[in-house]
Amino acid sequence: MKDPEEKEIMAYVAGLIDGDGHIGIRKGKEENMPLIQFHNSAKQTSVYLNKLFGGTVACDKPKKESDRVIWKWMLQGKEGCKFFLEKVSKFLVLKQDSANMMIEFLSNPLENKNYYQEGKDLNLNRKIKSFCFDNIERKTSNCPYFWAYMAGIMDTDGSFSIERAIRKPGQNRQKNEYIKFRPKLLLTMVSEGSIKHILSNCEYGGLSIVKANTALRGSAFRFSIQSRSDAIEFLKKCIPYLQIKASQAIKILNFCRNYNPTNGLARIPEEEKEYREKCYKEIVMLNNTPS
Repeated sequence: MKDPEEKEIMAYVAGLIDGDGHIGIRKGKEENMPLIQFHNSAKQTSVYLNKLFGGTVACDKPKKESDRVIWKWMLQGKEGCKFFLEKVSKFLVLKQDSANMMIEFLSNPLENKNYYQEGKDLNLNRKIKSFCFDNIERKTSNCPYFWAYMAGIMDTDGSFSIERAIRKPGQNRQKNEYIKFRPKLLLTMVSEGSIKHILSNCEYGGLSIVKANTALRGSAFRFSIQSRSDAIEFLKKCIPYLQIKASQAIKILNFCRNYNPTNGLARIPEEEKEYREKCYKEIVMLNNTPS
């Protein structure tokens, strides 16, 4: 597996920023300053961004013992932010408008324009804007920049897991208790704009609406992949670019490839049962281990 090229790395970073990042203007005592930041529970991501672009890494202590520590990477100052945008802005999808606003602020600011307020308005409009998902032409892109971007989104707002469901005797003429395993790749708390971009470039998986108390509307769109064949093709394209959740993705890919399909009414070999259970437990352990 080859190492990602610089443009692929920048497309991955764009996915991170579109997922859990922020591009805006911070008010200062003497002058306003550009600010690019990223908040996530995975320390590794903030350290990664710091190595690429400089800036600072800090953490917010959890308010409750059950809450995770939130790590944040912050980049301030005109030169640092300008360099970042020169490298990353062309790959942004969701926050391209904020990047354009900051580029104008850094290069040719309009005298009477309130860039601080415009940044806030752009972020709010992004949360409440609606998109039409009708008549989207589903196709799979071969562009490496899209899949690097996709990996960035999945490393922030995505999840890689194996679903374990127990079917009781009597269901579907089933005589014995049956445990069903399948891959479960989800992307939920990301803007509709990013999901529409994904659906237009990825024919795997589907779209649904789920309840989300933290969303302004009380619901959110969910992109999901739960078939083994779709998961295999999706993971093969994403894995070369993943940084945070690569271990989970690789284990699920191997699980899907090595899964021995059997009829639910037939007796499943013990070694197959053990293999499926082992894969499930390994994924649970990885997802519960802080990055």
